[in-house]
Amino acid sequence: MPYLPGPEFSVDILADKGEILAAVGRRKEGAIQYLVNEGSAWELACDCARVMKADGLVNVQTRNDVNGNPVLLETNMRPSGGVGYTLHSGVNLPGLFAAFKLGLMSED
Repeated sequence: MPYLPGPEFSVDILADKGEILAAVGRRKEGAIQYLVNEGSAWELACDCARVMKADGLVNVQTRNDVNGNPVLLETNMRPSGGVGYTLHSGVNLPGLFAAFKLGLMSED
């Protein structure tokens, strides 16, 4: 694999058999993380979840190449260790997952 200078992106996703219900991205720069919910890394992560028919809380990680294009590092069909950071975005992905599984989320 070629050297990827970064930054790294981690996108936590709530999906239902490939349909994205909610997604919160984080751009990692050293010890600091920034919430990012748009851009090519976020789109790539959501596309991966769709193609893999992800179900539940999942995580996709990318890192930018020398041209600034995201390269897939890994897809995790489980929640990330940093899923709690999503609370700072105002989106409670673990809470939404529980509500979805209990049938408490509307179709809207």
